[in-house]
Amino acid sequence: MSGGEGKELSRRGALKVAALGIGVAAAIEVVDFLSEKKWDLNNPKRLEEFIGGKELFPGYHSYFVGKVFVREGASIHSAPTVWKNQPEKGLVTTNMREETEIEGINEGEEFFIENPYIVLREADEQSTSKAEIVGPNGEKKMINPDANWLVFPATPEMPEKVRSSINGTLYGLGCIRIGAGDITFQKEGEETMRFVFDTSSIVFKERHNLGK
Repeated sequence: MSGGEGKELSRRGALKVAALGIGVAAAIEVVDFLSEKKWDLNNPKRLEEFIGGKELFPGYHSYFVGKVFVREGASIHSAPTVWKNQPEKGLVTTNMREETEIEGINEGEEFFIENPYIVLREADEQSTSKAEIVGPNGEKKMINPDANWLVFPATPEMPEKVRSSINGTLYGLGCIRIGAGDITFQKEGEETMRFVFDTSSIVFKERHNLGK
């Protein structure tokens, strides 16, 4: 083999190695991109996957304005579980997702959350609790208060174990079902504590601040 041929082969080998390196780097970027998108709730499809369907008023995100006090006995979940009524079995409902509970609140671990996002579930003929809500464009719908969920990030006010459990979820969010009890509501500007949230304390935003 001549010296020229050896140099040419060396150049080709170097180019192959360089191309392989670029390919690996590109593959890593793709993996990172896909991994990031798994928890990017700015992606509408991801948001729908997380809440278990479309929002009650598409294009608008609902928030409770005020404080929610989480009491002993409350259960925190990693996602707002979807429930399906089974009329043939009376009041029995079926959990349509895997078990999502990540933390329980014990005595002395009470805390509050401010202005949480609310997943609103529309009422149906099997709903035992109903309330009217007025949407951002004046459209009225009936919701099932017992099936609605509060969604919130970890905050300094929470016990360390709760913060750790929430931060360890895919989206970095905790969820509490409103109808499960063990929570009280204090609407902004009021001193009264309520066991049932007032639908007039809900505001709608075109952008949300959910996810990591």
